[in-house]
Amino acid sequence: MSEFSLHKTIAFCHVNMKLLAEIESFILGKVPTLVNIPENQLKERYGVSIEDDSGTEEFQSIREYGFELLPDKTQEISLRLNMYSPKIRIRVNFIGGETGHSCISIAYEGENAKMVAKDICEHINILLHQSSNHNWIFHPLPYGLTTIFAVVISTALGIISFVNAETTISALIYFLGILLCLSYAAIGIWLKPIILFDSKRSRTLDSFGRWAFGVLIALIVSISGTAIWEFCFH
Repeated sequence: MSEFSLHKTIAFCHVNMKLLAEIESFILGKVPTLVNIPENQLKERYGVSIEDDSGTEEFQSIREYGFELLPDKTQEISLRLNMYSPKIRIRVNFIGGETGHSCISIAYEGENAKMVAKDICEHINILLHQSSNHNWIFHPLPYGLTTIFAVVISTALGIISFVNAETTISALIYFLGILLCLSYAAIGIWLKPIILFDSKRSRTLDSFGRWAFGVLIALIVSISGTAIWEFCFH
C-alpha cells in the first residue's frame, strides 16, 4: 500500500453546468470502481459549493443548484470528495479573477496509489479540455499577446500618422485607431478571464466583446485604406 498526491493547475476554461455535472458524474460514478468503495458511501462524503459576492451556498450535488446559468458574480466553485477510510481526497476548484489558482488536487492511499490518482486526474483533465477556451490570447505571461499586438499596431499607426497625415482629420483618424487598439487590449483582459463562469452577465459581456471586436476590425480596415490612399495618391 502506498500514498500519492498531486496538484494540477486549471487554466482557460469555460465553466458551465454541463461541465460541472460531467465532473460530478465521473467522481460519483467512476471513482468508486477505481478505489473499490461502495458508491453510496462515497456520495456521503461528496459536496459542492458555489461562492458569489453574497456568500457561499453548499449542495450535496450540483444538480440541486437548479438553474441553467451560474450566479452573475460567481467567485469560486468547488467540487470535493473527502474520505478518511480509505483515504481519498479529490478537489476541483474553479476560482475567478486573474489569480490563475484554479486547480485539481488529488490524494489517495491504497494499492497502486500513484496510478489511480493519475488516472483520476487524467479523466478530469479530458473533461476540462472539452470546455477549454482561447482566452489565453489575453493572458500569456509576462504580457498578453493582444496587448503586444495592440502596441505594435498602435506604434505603426502612430508612425503613419506623423509621416502621412496631411490634415488634422487624418491625424485624428490614426490616433483613434491607436486608442481603439489599446482599449480593446485592456478591456479584453476583463471580458475574457482565465476562468469564465457561464452566467447571464458573462454572456452579455461576450456579445459586447464580439461587437467591439467587429467595430475595431472595421475601423482598422478603414484606417488602413485611408493610409494606403494617402500614400499612393497624395
